[in-house]
Amino acid sequence: MAAQIAAERRVLQLFGELQTDPARTRAIGFRHGSQPVGVASFTLNPAEGHLFLWDILIHEPHRRMGFGTLAIAEVEHLAVEARLDRVQLSIEFGNEASAAFFSRIGYRFVAISALKPLI
Repeated sequence: MAAQIAAERRVLQLFGELQTDPARTRAIGFRHGSQPVGVASFTLNPAEGHLFLWDILIHEPHRRMGFGTLAIAEVEHLAVEARLDRVQLSIEFGNEASAAFFSRIGYRFVAISALKPLI
């Protein structure tokens, strides 16, 4: 794939803050040239040895072009740099496209969550 994605590392100098507050949630924006492609938010959790991916969004015109795979690779790279041994995430029940995407790039499903609305 000729297109390259450049990860724009933002949000209060990511690596400087990793040293002082390793459990805070971060966000990074992704660009292709000057065009915004998407964003990912995550929490680095060294106490439990993982990065938790809260959300990844690739803007509609850029989907199915490999940008999601490249964005996840960047998030995984950040986890490795932080010496974490895994990336964890949740997928909303019924989101088959997301489940297929993460399965295709090597994620396996290890738990089922339950929710009971109280109000």
